[in-house]
Amino acid sequence: STQSTGDQLLSSSEGENYERLVGSGGNQSNLLAAVSYLAKKHLKPFTYYTTRVSEKLRKNPHGNYATALALGTQIVEVEALSNLDLPSNPKALVIPFGASCPEVSWGVSILAEELIHYIDSTFPFESKVSIVLPSGTGATSFYLNKHLSVYRNITVYTVPVAGDLTSEFNRLGSISHVAGRPTVLDSKKRYRFATPHSDLKKIYCLFKNRGIEFDLIYAPKVWKVVLENWDLFKHSELIYIHTGGVEGNICLLYTSPSPRDRQKSR
Repeated sequence: STQSTGDQLLSSSEGENYERLVGSGGNQSNLLAAVSYLAKKHLKPFTYYTTRVSEKLRKNPHGNYATALALGTQIVEVEALSNLDLPSNPKALVIPFGASCPEVSWGVSILAEELIHYIDSTFPFESKVSIVLPSGTGATSFYLNKHLSVYRNITVYTVPVAGDLTSEFNRLGSISHVAGRPTVLDSKKRYRFATPHSDLKKIYCLFKNRGIEFDLIYAPKVWKVVLENWDLFKHSELIYIHTGGVEGNICLLYTSPSPRDRQKSR
């Protein structure tokens, strides 16, 4: 949705007014790679703020971090992102952390149209359809539910992977004047975000061995939750929205969680 929204915006007359792009997040963020591609395509410099990059990653760039560097993104390291004030410049298009903003609705509406076309052309008219996707900030699932809520046989489910979604859904609902919310499902077991827990690696390998590669940060937890709640889905057509990129998998596959992280995940 970030690429769809950004591509349309930067291709418009409004987009011509922006001289540069600015964003922030983790150094293996999917947003980092997606916006880097957009910046390269539209010949706009992109400055990205992230927390300190490890010496190991700096010496051996890989994943989304390496992709962004190769595309010419300027990566600026800061101590923390929580209270980061991004430079205010009317000529800069500032993309908030996780792309959690009303403008995302534009790109997600395209996704919704593609889903409706696929559903109408694939399943019988009276089919019950369950659409499942992960949530980081929750913006994609929130706006997807908004655009699909008028279809009575479609239910949007989302699984939080980075924390509780209540406050973010309330914020998006307030600024967008949207009352509806996707149905949130979560696992009983807690997992530290972006930590390659053995349970989640097993799910990843289960699909990989069948020829399907998902990202390691979002997809494994979602599928674990889907399997735990299979009674909800067994009588419907199930569509999974893969929102993560696989470029960052290499740096997670060979990383073992620390004893402290293992304890937090229990």
